Order: sequence, then C-alpha cells, then structure tokens
Amino acid sequence: MARLYVGPQHTLLEVADRLRVSVTTGFLTVAHRDRRRVRPRSMGLARQRLVVARAVPTEDIALWFEERPGVVARVVGLRPLELLDESALAAWRRLDRLAGRLHAALVDYGRGARRAFELGRGQHRVLLVEHADRMVLYARPLFRERPRRTLEVRADGTILVATRDADGTIHCNSRYAVTVLGDRIRFESSDGRDVATVWLPWISPEDRVELAARLGAFVHEDVELRGVAAG
Repeated sequence: MARLYVGPQHTLLEVADRLRVSVTTGFLTVAHRDRRRVRPRSMGLARQRLVVARAVPTEDIALWFEERPGVVARVVGLRPLELLDESALAAWRRLDRLAGRLHAALVDYGRGARRAFELGRGQHRVLLVEHADRMVLYARPLFRERPRRTLEVRADGTILVATRDADGTIHCNSRYAVTVLGDRIRFESSDGRDVATVWLPWISPEDRVELAARLGAFVHEDVELRGVAAG
C-alpha cells in the first residue's frame, strides 16, 4: 500500500511500513524501516535534480535523485498489480493518479525536466530525462554502482557522448541515423562519416530499440519543426 500526502511545502510518500520519502523546501529525506529501526537519510535539494519517471513499457513509477552532478540514484519504485481483474485495474488507475500528483508536486525540483522514463530491470535500469531542448541518458558503467550521465542528445542535432576525459561530439539530424548494433546504440553524423556509439549491455535488445527510437524521434521532430519555421 502506498500513500501520498501533498501540502503547500511538504510532500510525503509512504510505502507500507517500510519506507517514507519526504520532500520539504530544500531537503529530501528517505527513511527505511529495518527490523523496527528507522534509518533516515537527508539530502539537500539546492541544486540536485529530483524526477518522477515512468517505466517503459510497464508504467511503473520511480523517483530518481541526482546525488551529485551527473550521477543519479533510484530512491523508490512502485509497480501496479499484475492480476488482470477489476481490483487490479482499479489499483492501476489509483497508481496512475498518484504518479500525476507526485509529478505535479515535485516538478520544480526537476530543474527544467519535462518528463523522465526508465528502461531495464533491477540494478541495470537506465534513466532518460527529457528537457525542452535536450534528452539526457543516465546508465551504469562497468564496475560502477550508480548510473551516470552517459549521453546527451540536443534538439539541434548535437550528440554528446560522455567519456572518461571529455565529451565526444557529432551532429545527427535524422531518426534513421540512430540505430541499434548489437549491445550498442549507434549515431551517424549528418555527413555520413563520423559515428558515435553508446554501449548498453545491461538492458534488453527490446529496450535498446525503444531507446534508439525515442532519441531519434527527438532529433528528427525538432529538425522538421525548424524546417517549417524557416519556410
């Protein structure tokens, strides 16, 4: 059972008797109950991003927190009942309403994020955050626990692939130039020569295809809109 309380300056999410997530002005507090002991942890929200994500394709709800610049952690996840009966459908509708209220209550902490999606399972989830002018992908690198900024796709076609030392940059202006090759998502530049790839072995082939389609559509749609405006 999950309960959500939204006040003028306070949002509280309770999950059974195990977890309490509290958001007040400037602070996120997460309290786990372990063997009748409550272990609270407070984190500042002065600059950190806090977003509500929907899972693809299951529509699970998840709260993600940017612990430090470019590094995120999954705070809590809520999954609808899987039984196909009337009570399960009613529970899913209540959960969907909860997601809308939670997003509305925390939208200012998204620092400009319009929507967020997660793909994958368990510790291998990736987070895709959509802004008006860019999409940012957070994924877990090899031998690292926390997902971190891996890729940034800007609306003007600029593709930034994060490396250990710097960002590799190419320009891509078509959804057809964003493809899946094995465990990687591949970006072909507008001149047809330079190629950037992102290695995502942790998620399923279906998730990689879905992710490539979303990234390609974001670039392609903006190019089409700019073409109409110019005409």
